[in-house]
Amino acid sequence: MTSLFSEGNKTSYESCLNEMINHRDILVSGFLKSHQELLGIQYELTNLKKAVIVRHIENRILMRQINEITSKPMTKYYESSGNNQAEILQLKINLTNARSKREIVRNVLQGLILESGVEWANDEHLLKLMLVIGEEI
Repeated sequence: MTSLFSEGNKTSYESCLNEMINHRDILVSGFLKSHQELLGIQYELTNLKKAVIVRHIENRILMRQINEITSKPMTKYYESSGNNQAEILQLKINLTNARSKREIVRNVLQGLILESGVEWANDEHLLKLMLVIGEEI
């Protein structure tokens, strides 16, 4: 304590101790700043994961609707009036929009994982995620 707070002549031991304590304080400060940045990135990653889950749920709902529509006999659509033709056109537009959104989410998620610098090939969870991203839902 005397070496830290003494104002007079310091011995070489006291000076060395003072320098080491100052260096330690700088390192701890840097560590705490890095930790704070990592917490922010972790929060952002958690929010992105939640957004991906929401998109997967939306995609599953849309795919369920598509499967229901495609499982119905299509002959009634060809035999019916123009109203159903407009409905078919709207369904095709909705399908195209849903596929576009899905592709955007896939690309963003892949980009985040690839550009993050994380060794995703060594992380089992990220490896499975990367493999799932490329599959059709």
